[in-house]
Amino acid sequence: MNQISSNARLQVKFYYEGSLPSKSEEYDHKNCLAIIHYYTYNLSGQLVELFDHIVDTYDNSTESFSYVKHECEYNGQPNVQPINSFRQKKAESDFTPWLSYHYEGYDNKKNPHIAQIHYPFVVQSVTQVNNPVKSLL
Repeated sequence: MNQISSNARLQVKFYYEGSLPSKSEEYDHKNCLAIIHYYTYNLSGQLVELFDHIVDTYDNSTESFSYVKHECEYNGQPNVQPINSFRQKKAESDFTPWLSYHYEGYDNKKNPHIAQIHYPFVVQSVTQVNNPVKSLL
């Protein structure tokens, strides 16, 4: 997949290293760059980090970036255990914890690979092979 476009004139463009996306760019309804996503994978091809640069769309300036980082941990399992998210506001040097999702007690049924788990739709990397019995925010 190279691009997703919607009837609201939003689009996401993908850039690959091998078979996995290394970066994607989201453009708003004015065709201005809004978010740049960077993807990091482990040796098994599992997504371990999604790093977002959020662009100030008013002046489209890279000096106005804010950052969001999502870290996925598998602990030797095929299914993601926690996903921890951190954010960095403008003019701050440190990331602060933001959200944490914890998944427990996976069953043995096949997960349908819900795209919202790792927007923007990285179908090449699976974070959940099975279905979590419990999901905590």
